[in-house]
Amino acid sequence: MAKKILIVDDEEHIVELLRMNLKKQGYETICAYSGVEAVELAQKTKPDLILLDIMMPDMDGLETCRKLREDTMLKKVPIIILSAKSEETDKVIGLGVGADDYMTKPFGIRELLARISALLRRTEPDIPQNNVIRVGNLIIDPSAHSVSVDGKKVNLTLTEYQILKYMAENMGHVITRENLVSALSDTISIEIGSINVHMLKLRRKIGEQYFETVRGLGYKLVNPEES
Repeated sequence: MAKKILIVDDEEHIVELLRMNLKKQGYETICAYSGVEAVELAQKTKPDLILLDIMMPDMDGLETCRKLREDTMLKKVPIIILSAKSEETDKVIGLGVGADDYMTKPFGIRELLARISALLRRTEPDIPQNNVIRVGNLIIDPSAHSVSVDGKKVNLTLTEYQILKYMAENMGHVITRENLVSALSDTISIEIGSINVHMLKLRRKIGEQYFETVRGLGYKLVNPEES
């Protein structure tokens, strides 16, 4: 069944651009042009993900996000804020009111689609704890909370382990720093400014060949055997 995405923006040409590109990817789209309409449609249709503009009439995107998070049926629906505001403080506020990701306009459609895919993967049923995750010669065993490379056990901190496991579950997808902070907030406390340090340590412990830095976006876990 196609995933439903609610597009919320008061600019019709942006809504139409997003609708067309999402439709090409097989998504079902629902469109709203104000915050009030967005909350009403979300409650009626129960979308799988919401794309939310900030600057809108009657109720801005931040207040809309708060309202959506107050609804028990919608509080776990992934929300990506799309905004012309690019200051770090704006992003922090957006994530603080409950958004899962934040993209500044203008944005690349391919990057947006990648972030949508990553967030939707997160909402799928969790990988059973006894299922081993394999990426080349990297093995992550959630049931034993262990990691090995080339048959040798690798000692990781809790934060390093959670970052690696999340990246492995979303292998091949670009993971932004904001993604990591939001996705891991229920299990560990992590600051955006410390992620580069954790990634550096993971590269040293696991191997450079497993990680790819996507300039200006974030990181990606890859299978070196497929490179």
